[in-house]
Amino acid sequence: MTRTRVVSFSSALVLTCAVTAFAQATLPKPTDGREQAISSLSGKAYGNIDFGGQFSSVTGDSARFQRYRDLRDGPLADNVLLNRRDETWTLRAAAVKPGYRDQRFTADYRLVGKVKAFFDWNQIPLFISSDTRTLYSEVSPGVFRLPDAMQASNQAGTTTIRDFVGSATQFDLRTRRDIGQFDFVYTANRDLDLKFNVTNTRRNGAIPYGASFGFSNDIELPAPIDQRTTDAKASLEWANRDALVSIGWDGSWFNNNVDAMIWDNPLKITDSPSYSSAYSDGRGPAQARMALWPDNTMQYVHGTGSFSTPARGRLTAYLAVGASKQNEALLPHTINSLIPVVPLARPTAEAEIRNTMFNVLYVARPFRPFMVNARYRYNDLDNRTPPFEMFGRVRFDGVLDDASAAEPPEFYSVKRENFDVDGTFSGLPFTSIKVGYGSAISDRTFRIFEKTNENTFRVSADSTGNRYVTLRALFENSVRTGKALDEELLIDIGEQPGMRHFDIADRDRKRFTLIATVMPISTLGFNASAAVAREDYPESEFGLRDVDSNQYSAGVDFLPSDRVGVNLTYAWERYGTLSASRTASPGDQFTDPRRNWFTDYAGKVSNIDAVVDLAAVAPKTDVRLTINWSDVKDTYTYLLAPQTTLPAPSQLAPVLNELFRGTVDVTHRLTNRLRLGASYWYEDYNTEDFALGELTLTDIALPAVQPGVPVVPTSTLLLGYIYRPFTAHTGIVRLTYLW
Repeated sequence: MTRTRVVSFSSALVLTCAVTAFAQATLPKPTDGREQAISSLSGKAYGNIDFGGQFSSVTGDSARFQRYRDLRDGPLADNVLLNRRDETWTLRAAAVKPGYRDQRFTADYRLVGKVKAFFDWNQIPLFISSDTRTLYSEVSPGVFRLPDAMQASNQAGTTTIRDFVGSATQFDLRTRRDIGQFDFVYTANRDLDLKFNVTNTRRNGAIPYGASFGFSNDIELPAPIDQRTTDAKASLEWANRDALVSIGWDGSWFNNNVDAMIWDNPLKITDSPSYSSAYSDGRGPAQARMALWPDNTMQYVHGTGSFSTPARGRLTAYLAVGASKQNEALLPHTINSLIPVVPLARPTAEAEIRNTMFNVLYVARPFRPFMVNARYRYNDLDNRTPPFEMFGRVRFDGVLDDASAAEPPEFYSVKRENFDVDGTFSGLPFTSIKVGYGSAISDRTFRIFEKTNENTFRVSADSTGNRYVTLRALFENSVRTGKALDEELLIDIGEQPGMRHFDIADRDRKRFTLIATVMPISTLGFNASAAVAREDYPESEFGLRDVDSNQYSAGVDFLPSDRVGVNLTYAWERYGTLSASRTASPGDQFTDPRRNWFTDYAGKVSNIDAVVDLAAVAPKTDVRLTINWSDVKDTYTYLLAPQTTLPAPSQLAPVLNELFRGTVDVTHRLTNRLRLGASYWYEDYNTEDFALGELTLTDIALPAVQPGVPVVPTSTLLLGYIYRPFTAHTGIVRLTYLW
């Protein structure tokens, strides 16, 4: 059906273009008052404002339709714009959709040669779900309770969670970010600038969050979000033609107003003392407690220096030194009243990471057709958090481990060094050749490799300046190797010795990229691109083994007249991965290769984007038509080793996602100061997902009751968030007044 819609829309666009292309005419020069004010420096105010309304009709998942936007029915004052400027200063202020969840306000003031000031207020909504339901009541921020009668009867075995699902409360699950930004630059004189920036982000709402009591007692809650992040920067910069010196300070503060979450166990109303399988069945505690994101800070000072060198070169260096700190109060090991208190090593976290960053860049052109570019980057995250002495631990608020079984936490530190050098030769007509080398060294504590080193060789060719053809080709070959392998770390945590973590495993990667544009005549252009990559993990017996990716696109731009413009792009992508695993318990199974199994993943993505602009398709009327279509298919195939002792796997259905969007925008100039506009958007989204689909998550209480299958007592309580399709129609009408 969607492919039929694409063809129908495309045919309509082509026919409209063909008819309009015959009407060749020159666009009239702007005559409205705003355009006249723009062309002068009189200080006269000018701008515009849209009055109108928006209307939507949605069948299906209205939350996904409005994921990052607010398309509620109602009046609309959109694109409010105010401008003033004269010979010494300019002012620009704008408002987009004031009064809606996705509103935005900006202001920009510039006093020539002295002051630049910019303000931006941007609200970004995230509408997660309108289907979510829960049996919990949030009695205070982060504290979720269930009816005592429900807990008591479930514990006694006279009821299950399923018996109470009918009383679940439906709610909209959403968050919103409010981002305020202020930039200020003061120019003291021609060479000296004072720069200041502050960004404040507030996030409110709730997100789906796993809050399990055990492996068989999974709970989902709407975790409260009430956070604020403040980032500030200040610097003093001196620069002239030959040199630059800058010193500055950066700071960041994160504050979370809900620092912990407490929730009732739907299966228990009384606590139980520690027993070995409590972390599995989830029936140990009557309630649980979990720390949420802690308040933390980061501050560092930095300096930058840059100066000219012989051989038409420039050397630039950057140094930053700072620290990240977190000292929130530590939660007790458990909220279970029947488990003995386990002492804490200290009352607060006392967490600190020292951060050192150093970059140096050298660019030179020793002789005209040759240029060299070299960069060295160093980043050291040195974890200075004092070690914790462990006196025991409590798993899932139900199992008490003594001190001998409680391993102290390991604090990770990371040190990275990157070196890149490129040489460019541009002595050929319209062509430059670049050859480069890069080295990336990473040192991570408490990983199976002490260090990893990746060496990359690359060569590229660029052909520009030719009016008919532009070409760019790039080939990269990189090899990453790990050093000082410690397989004992894998054995200590019960993993196979042949397991390799993909982010640090030995890897061979080859990647080729080609971008080309051809313009045989001034009104017609073609473009194409291709990117092919192959990754192989030769030492990984288990884990990710190889990755293939292929990306292609082709497009055309057609401008038959000043009144017609057409852009059409088709892109397709193919991805494939192979990973290996072994299903085995300790003993003989652990080393039995017949218990190996593999996941063969294949992903396919297709996209069509089309835009047609028609100026003066009718007297004083402009039209824009767009098509966006995306089709994604992910397939997971499970394979077994030869002579396997494992049962045949049940193959999963492919994961499908398809989105079609077609729009028509019409603008009619009533007068030089008044324009009438109308827009129509059509969106159709289809999805099938075995993990979050309607066939799997049939209710908020699982396991679900299945015909012909013995009823299993429920132990899982979800929110009911699923992937659902939608079909939506949106209309927008507006009257634009220009002044």
